[in-house]
Amino acid sequence: MKRDYSMGSRFLAYFIDAILIGVVGSILAGMGIGGSAGTYIGSIAAGLVYYLAFAYFNEGITVGKMALKMVVKTDNGGDVDQKTIMVRELLKVVLMPIAFISFIICLVNEDKKSIHDMIVDTVVLKK
Repeated sequence: MKRDYSMGSRFLAYFIDAILIGVVGSILAGMGIGGSAGTYIGSIAAGLVYYLAFAYFNEGITVGKMALKMVVKTDNGGDVDQKTIMVRELLKVVLMPIAFISFIICLVNEDKKSIHDMIVDTVVLKK
């Protein structure tokens, strides 16, 4: 495993995931879920389900990461346990409103780690 992807690749993976979440959030809003703030609440709910489902069933590897051949590992390159993956993905959803700030931090951080990666000691690697 190596960290030889560009930050553009990590952003693209996030963008792919965000599009999928947005589509599902819009569908939920169209079904009346979320009231007057429907699209926002629907997207948060969709993001929660999306990230936690991929965390639980696929070791945190989302569609975006699959498409760009990325994996989530511990800081020392080992496999991440289920609890840590779940916490990482939950943090990602909680931090969604400041995702742009997290991306900037990832750009300037030597290890290319976002806020949620720093908190749980994980890193995204290229396969």
